[in-house]
Amino acid sequence: MWERWLDEGQPMISPRLMYYEIINILHKWRRAGKIEPPFAQRSLRLVVALPIRLVDDAMPFEAFAFAAELGLLASFDAPYVAVANRHGADLWTSDRRLWEKAQSRFDWVHLAPERPPGT
Repeated sequence: MWERWLDEGQPMISPRLMYYEIINILHKWRRAGKIEPPFAQRSLRLVVALPIRLVDDAMPFEAFAFAAELGLLASFDAPYVAVANRHGADLWTSDRRLWEKAQSRFDWVHLAPERPPGT
């Protein structure tokens, strides 16, 4: 999907929160011994280099409203929904719970496949 989006010149946006969530995942994996520190550092460098426009308009009231509307247990996913909504973008997530709660309300929320087609 990434390759297709890049080939098509699709603009990609995300709340800046994305970096902190990725840092948290890498930190947890490193602490659990699933990855080595050099791998975590390389992974973070690759993420920072991705052609994703990070938006700072945190939209706290919109995110707060989406968290309530979707019945989210925690609000961390709501900024992604708010950014996609405000920018008229599709939201791709690998979070099945978020997708299940949002897809019935918003046709622009999609579940990313676990593996790319053909692999």
